[in-house]
Formats: sequence, structure tokens, C-alpha cells
Amino acid sequence: MATDISHPLEQATTVARAPVANAWHTVALLAALLFLSFTGADRLAAHANRPHGRVIMYVGTILVDWVIVGYIWMGVRRRGVGLRQLIGGRWEKVDDFFIDVLIAVGFWVAWSILVVTASLVLKQANLDAAKTMGRVQELKKTIGFIVPQGALEMCLFVALTFSAGFCEEVIYRGYFQRQFTVWSGNVALAIVAQGVLFGASHGYQGWRSMAVIAVFGCAFGLLAAWRKNLRPGMMAHAWQDLFTGIVLKIAMKLAP
Repeated sequence: MATDISHPLEQATTVARAPVANAWHTVALLAALLFLSFTGADRLAAHANRPHGRVIMYVGTILVDWVIVGYIWMGVRRRGVGLRQLIGGRWEKVDDFFIDVLIAVGFWVAWSILVVTASLVLKQANLDAAKTMGRVQELKKTIGFIVPQGALEMCLFVALTFSAGFCEEVIYRGYFQRQFTVWSGNVALAIVAQGVLFGASHGYQGWRSMAVIAVFGCAFGLLAAWRKNLRPGMMAHAWQDLFTGIVLKIAMKLAP
């Protein structure tokens, strides 16, 4: 696929012409995602602490992600749309691959700088050791159960991050963003809507993290609208999840 070098703002305001699935298909998926998000948090934490609990959780999450992608595939193919079209095609040249890698790296670095800057401005980042450890303890309580502990769990966690990077981009930026764009006729509104939904689907991480994830989803939505494909977003998404898991693992070891 030839690299598109048209102006980013021109690309980001391009409105999709037709929905990729019927309304009931989208409403059903929306309801299922919200149900899983707000009813599964306590069960996930409880099962994770049982023998092989995280292994089961990782494998189960991967399966659920792919079942959802399968549901999307069944819905979009009725409209003559394939998953490749949702993704934005495939690499046709080696140069295309490296361009997407560079964009993914640049996007992730820019996002990381933005998060650190915002934290400093809001005075949420504090060099005081006691407050830092307090924040780590809070994260340990809310999402500590997802952090891998052994070699097998680490391997499965890596598989989970790659699966999430692919599947969640297809679900939110490939499917929902396209649907919301057609329904609203406004790309910006669609980007915000899918970002809010993306945050809401992570109910197990708590309200503060959900808000950050929603902004994260909006940034990915803007990237997808600009590039007209999901490939850089998939790379950056998978790396972000893996990086977060590694950082949390190290932080939890240092926490008392």
C-alpha cells in the first residue's frame, strides 16, 4: 500500500460514507462490552489470586477479545466489508512497515511526554517517596492482580498485550469509530465517543484509570483517522500495555 502523505487535518476530517454493520449489531456489542466492564471487575480480582488464576484470566481475556472480533467480522461481512478494510489494508512494501513503526514510536513517546507533563501540571506527580509509594499501593489494589508473576504468566501476558493491541484497535478504532462517524457525520465526535467507550470498557481499573484510558483512546482515534489505518496504533497499543505491565511489576516489587 502506497504511503498517504496528504495533510493530516484533511485526512482526519474525512467522513466514512457507509456503516460497516447494522445498528442492532452495534448496539448489542456496545451493551455486551459495558456489561462485561462493570460486572466483571470483582470476579477478575477474585479469580486472579487463585491457583493458576492469572493464567486462566490471560487466556480467557484473549479468547474474549477474539470472540468479539469474530462477532464484528460476522457483522461487517454482511455489508461486504472485511477485517482488512477495517484495519486499512496491509503492508505492500518494506518501507511502509518501517514508516508505521516510526509513527508508532513517535506517537508513544509523544503520549508519554504528555502524560508526564499533565501529571506535573496537575501536581499528581510528586517526588516525595511516601506519596509515590502510596500511589503504587493504590495501583496494587486496583490493577495489581493483572501483573504477571512467573515465566509462564509473563509469556501469556506478552501474548495478551499483542492480542489486545490488535483486537482492541479493530473493535474501537476500526469498528466503533467508523460507525459513530457515519451516524454523527462528524469525525471529531466519533473519535471522542469511541474514546469514552474505550475508557468505560476498562471498569476493572477504577474511575481514575478509566478517565486516562478514555483520553488514550481518543489519541489513538485521532491517529487512526489521520493515517487511515490501524497499524501504527496496534503497535503502539501493544507496546503501551506491555510497558505498563513491566513498570507495574517493578514498582510492586519495590513497594513494601
